[in-house]
Amino acid sequence: METATTSQIKVITFDLDNTLWKTSAVISSANDVLHTHLTETLSLEIPTRVEKVMGDLFQANKVQYAPGVMDEKDIKGPTLLTQLRIDAVFSLLVQYNEMQEEEAQKVAQEAFEVWTQARHDAIPTHAVPNLLSTLNQLRSIQYKSDSSSTDSYPVVIGAITDGNSNPTTVPILRPYFDFVVNAERVGISKPDRRLYEAAVAEVSSLALLGDGNEKELMVEDGVGPWWVHIGDDFIKDVVAAKDLRMRTVWARELVKKTTADSVPVTTDNTSEEEEDEKPKKDVQELIKELSEKKVIEMYIGADDFLADSIERDFADAIVDEFRFVGDVVCAWHQEGLERSGGKRAEIQQNVKEMTNVVDSIDAISENDMAAIAEVLSVVVPDDLTNVEVEVEEERQRSPSPPPSMVNSPAISDANESKFCIHCGTKLPLVARFCSGCGEKQP
Repeated sequence: METATTSQIKVITFDLDNTLWKTSAVISSANDVLHTHLTETLSLEIPTRVEKVMGDLFQANKVQYAPGVMDEKDIKGPTLLTQLRIDAVFSLLVQYNEMQEEEAQKVAQEAFEVWTQARHDAIPTHAVPNLLSTLNQLRSIQYKSDSSSTDSYPVVIGAITDGNSNPTTVPILRPYFDFVVNAERVGISKPDRRLYEAAVAEVSSLALLGDGNEKELMVEDGVGPWWVHIGDDFIKDVVAAKDLRMRTVWARELVKKTTADSVPVTTDNTSEEEEDEKPKKDVQELIKELSEKKVIEMYIGADDFLADSIERDFADAIVDEFRFVGDVVCAWHQEGLERSGGKRAEIQQNVKEMTNVVDSIDAISENDMAAIAEVLSVVVPDDLTNVEVEVEEERQRSPSPPPSMVNSPAISDANESKFCIHCGTKLPLVARFCSGCGEKQP
């Protein structure tokens, strides 16, 4: 495989719900079709909506529908969404229609198929703007096995989802996706690392890489910046994918508020697929929580630096309009192909300009911050008056940049910066991964 500094793009994976289509609208449409099918087409007595029964069944037996989570108190939402919906329909058929279990099971299965088809039919109507043009742009990417090779191979595109959608069954999306990995099949939901490892295993087992290097995909050591994951959820997509050293794009068009300083907050007992818009939390409330509750384990001196560090330590690009996703990924790929001095600087500037980064960090829920803390493993000091001293001491311990980098116009000295020990890219002092090459920092 390539070294981490080359960064041609070979694999691109997407989250689906609220990344490629608006989940609440798609699910609502499918739910209505299912209700009409049961009450009008089949003339059944359905006094309670199926989705309400689903919630009741899940609350009554969380372990049954999230078997991959060892401790019940850690279960955030159902993993086995297909079974949960079928069980909900089955329950309504037996309880209110005096249907025999064998017949009820058959009708429930058929009803789920109606719901699935309705969900897929609703996707094109509620897709993120510029979806197909972006997928076309990404599908055109060709990578080389090495810099001297004349052979090119098509990029691999897949989906990693907590839901049970399958883009290969949606006609307009089928040409763009090579594989799909969902939480139901793996038995665990995001942000669990095992779901991403299953995607790596899928690429390997299906021999999807044209250069035949699947056997070199070492999950234990991470993957690398030649794999890009794109999703709307900061914890489930950005932080989780970065744990495998993937490049990450935080695509927020379908979840961002009209103002630039808040994002949807996910509650504990809803799945991503069933999730609607939730109340927003102010940025300043987040910063106050972090200082009081000591959620983050890094030394910081100012609120804006703390917020910025959390976001940028994991998201290699942040886009508030999906149409920029293709430009960013293609620019990264081009950087891997043409990584000589002046050209590299030009490409890096293009990436920066195309990445629509807001000035202030979006609010993240307390639950999400706890998830971040598990990844970061660091602590905000009680007394922030000594922060500047601690930052300076850490800076002095950081490795110096290579001599050739010191006078580079793209790299300037800063008291709160360090340089990647692998490629020399300037980074925030607290960065744990390099935004240039993806390598983990000491």
